[in-house]
Amino acid sequence: MKFLLWGLWILPVSAFAAGDPCVEMVPPALRQSLQQHFPSERLPLSTDVSPVDRRQAMRHGNACLLVASADVDGDGRADAMLVLPSGKRHGYRLVAAINAPAGWQLTSLREWKGAYDHMYVDVAPPGNYRQTEAYDFTPEPGAVEQISAKLPGFYVGQVESAADAYFLEQRRWVHVHPID
Repeated sequence: MKFLLWGLWILPVSAFAAGDPCVEMVPPALRQSLQQHFPSERLPLSTDVSPVDRRQAMRHGNACLLVASADVDGDGRADAMLVLPSGKRHGYRLVAAINAPAGWQLTSLREWKGAYDHMYVDVAPPGNYRQTEAYDFTPEPGAVEQISAKLPGFYVGQVESAADAYFLEQRRWVHVHPID
């Protein structure tokens, strides 16, 4: 029995995550790329978000708040946006994954120290997005005051709070803060 418990202790988190809705949303080749490129983070699990947020999302048919997919580059293949929790400390990384013919192209968009239990990613439809008037625009890498997106992108934010909209424009990720 002691050896069985020890064996369970050393298994990676992913072994226990089989069947988790978030893990199931990540194709195997993308899982492998994420593990290689971001060894300090792990795949998100549905249980990483608060039970209240998870129940609310399930009512709308969303089993995972930390992974979203859409064809953001118009090539007919689903791309992804993920919140990867830190494997060692409290924090997370936002990663965009483009499904290219030669394999997944990963971009780390942000890294935060702090809680992720109320975070979400979702598909942002094509359209016009403008910086919210609630805050002054603060220039930072990739930030824009407005964007007219012809293809879908991703919302990233906290449930019932502020969010940014990320879009791939000319092979570069830009974001605007349209939701307060």
